[in-house]
Amino acid sequence: MIARAGEVAFRRILVALDASTPSLAALEAAATVAAKWEAELLGLFVEDINLLQLAALPFTREVGFPSAIRRPIEPQDIERRLRAQARLSKQALARVAERFNLRWSFRTERGQIVTQLLEVAREADLIVLGVRGHRVAGRMPRGAIGQALMSAATRSLLLMPEDMRIEPPLLVIYDGTPSSRQALAVALRQAQDGLIVLLVAAPAEQPALAREAATLVQDRGVTASYRAVGADPAEQLRVLRDVPGGTLILGGDQPLARDELRKHLLDLNRAVLLIR
Repeated sequence: MIARAGEVAFRRILVALDASTPSLAALEAAATVAAKWEAELLGLFVEDINLLQLAALPFTREVGFPSAIRRPIEPQDIERRLRAQARLSKQALARVAERFNLRWSFRTERGQIVTQLLEVAREADLIVLGVRGHRVAGRMPRGAIGQALMSAATRSLLLMPEDMRIEPPLLVIYDGTPSSRQALAVALRQAQDGLIVLLVAAPAEQPALAREAATLVQDRGVTASYRAVGADPAEQLRVLRDVPGGTLILGGDQPLARDELRKHLLDLNRAVLLIR
């Protein structure tokens, strides 16, 4: 994909896989984006070193279901389970890539999940991660990996809640900054049947901002609707909880992407694409 000067280009998309339902939803989303951008998919399975170290402790036990029998966790059992998950993840990636006619590759690494994701992400333009109700990637508390990546990743990041897809209308926060212009450009590239542009500015500035956004949208031939929102991030979050639509796209330098507000983005129960 050839991008205009100053725009984001997704050429290689990294998706975190572990054969869980959220990661498979993330894979589907990653393929949807890759098809739009003619990008390559890179699947990554991380053998969680914390899990392996925990299994090696002599007092670690697991409880069988439905027997409720407690038994020791053997490290070799964990190794086998991880290999099986990696195999299933690779097979899922191959199936989805074939369905979307995408180039793909798969890799298994051992270590800390976030550390390995950040390391491999150096080779990608976008990271895609699945999020579910109370846990992320099947192992850590909800939001832990997502928040860590939002803080540390230098690449764009797509967080996909369980049972969601990238569906129209997309939402984008536009405040006239270079970061928001990048977000709008990505939204226009990804949009199919419509786009909701949230115009973030003081009331006196909103008419000019609306004209500016409309010009950019018109250049791409996408149908869009516009909604004025105040500059207060709390107001923006209230609007985002109520407005219909699917994936939220925003720039990494915009107020809602700040450290103290990132958790609230995860609580919106919608896919979030953070552009960097």
